[in-house]
Formats: sequence, C-alpha cells, structure tokens
Amino acid sequence: AHPRLGAGRDEQPEDDETDNMARGTILHRLLLGRGADIEAVEPKTKDGRPSFSWSTADAKATRARIIKEGRIPVLAHKLRKYELAANVIEANLSAAGIEIDRQESETVAVWEERSSHGPVLCRGMLDNWNERTATIYDPKFTDDASPSACVRRICQMGYTMQAAAYTSAIERLIPPLAGRVNFVFLFCEPTAPYAVTPVTLSGEF
Repeated sequence: AHPRLGAGRDEQPEDDETDNMARGTILHRLLLGRGADIEAVEPKTKDGRPSFSWSTADAKATRARIIKEGRIPVLAHKLRKYELAANVIEANLSAAGIEIDRQESETVAVWEERSSHGPVLCRGMLDNWNERTATIYDPKFTDDASPSACVRRICQMGYTMQAAAYTSAIERLIPPLAGRVNFVFLFCEPTAPYAVTPVTLSGEF
C-alpha cells in the first residue's frame, strides 16, 4: 500500500498549499488532543453543488474568517482523511509500545540555563510528556519516515538542539530525573500505510 511501491498514484495532489502546510498542525491536534481548534467546511458552487476546493469567493471568505478567529479551516473531505490517518498512526504507535496520554500534551516548561553571562530564562512547549516513564514524545509528520530520511531531517532541521534543550529543561525542573530523561522523536507518515518510526538520538548525535 505504500506510495513508493506504486500505490496511490491516481490520488489527487493537495489542491491548496495552505491546506498542505496546515496538515501537520491538524494531525498534531488530532493525535495529541491539544492545539488550535479545527473547523470543517463544505463549500458549495454557485449552483449549490458540493465543491471540494477553496476556489469560490464564498469559500475563500469563510476560510479567511476562520483563520482570523484563530481556528484552522479544513475542507471536510480532507478532515476525514486526516482523522483516518491519526487513528491508524495512533494504532501503529500503540503496536510499537507507545501510548500518548492526551492529558500530558503541550506541557509548557520554563527554566533557567547557566551561561558565562549569568542565567538565561528559557521557555518551551513539550508535545507530550510522560512523567511515569520520564519520556518526552515529539511527533514529526513527514512524507518519508524511513530511518535514513529521519536521520537526514534531524540534521537538516537542527532537531538535536530541541532534544538537548527539552531534556535539560526536565532535568533542571525535576532534578531526581537527571540522566534518566528519554527524548523520542515520532516520525509519522500522514498517508497510507501511515508508517511510524520512533527515533532516540545516539550519544554521537
């Protein structure tokens, strides 16, 4: 079922770049249960037939209003696809022994780092924090969750700095956990077969 093996070639590409950019934000909300509210929209053509894009003036105006009000607009038929993706991704994570506790999503941490110029006040938001296992889970939605692609993305995006900063945050806020904090990236494919690759950085990283 994987697109790289030939499946899904007849699927229509995303018809709007904004929708594609919002995909990760929507999946974040569906998987973690926290984040901006989502509003599904089912546009109509001038003659009242269903429209599956933002092409009409009314649809564009609706989308602009929703964004201005602080929510995420999404076409209803795409939201159904995202809901399926989130459900399967969650099942695949569970099969890998990873359970997301939605009550611990988007945990804000405020801490101080030491420097030669004195303390530096820092703030971060942990996507998901499991205090029982001392594990920080950080989902990343990507079209390619193969191990080699994950390594390249970690290097390109500087995710090593994120892992180091958030690990330090927990160790400074909860000193007994020093040296025991786990930071796990969860690379998830938003299309079939919705593969997931948990990644823990090595000492070399």
